[in-house]
Amino acid sequence: MKNTTKDSNIKNKLSTIKSETFSDLDLCELSIELFYDIIFHNNPDYVSTAIRKSGFAEKIYELLAHQSFENHPLKIFFEKNIKDFDAKSINDFLMSRFHESPDLSLFVMKHDDKRATVFVAAQIYAAVGQLKTVNEDCLKSWIINVKTDVGSFRIN
Repeated sequence: MKNTTKDSNIKNKLSTIKSETFSDLDLCELSIELFYDIIFHNNPDYVSTAIRKSGFAEKIYELLAHQSFENHPLKIFFEKNIKDFDAKSINDFLMSRFHESPDLSLFVMKHDDKRATVFVAAQIYAAVGQLKTVNEDCLKSWIINVKTDVGSFRIN
């Protein structure tokens, strides 16, 4: 029997966002955390390699490329700092200048003298109305925390 719980949760996430549950102006905190295990022995560029292989830039681009994010501060930041606004250019920027990027963080945990795990994370703010036009595949990896007048609601 096929397990469709995850697919169901994704559709529920999008349907919850598109429903009348929240105002279009309610604030959403979108967060994503990805990691990549890597052997760093004899590889001085292991952090850059891990950023590339984690697919982090693609997830950031996929969200910011939507028209509803046209004036988002993170998109404006990337447009000012890279020649072309695409996943490859964002990836190249992050591989060399990750520490300059607002709302993005990186953590390296070394396990021993050869192996490490590189964690990359983003915390982006948007309005519920902005998310209503985003497709469900884009939102799969993101955790959405909606802040309203009556409380905070987490949508996984």
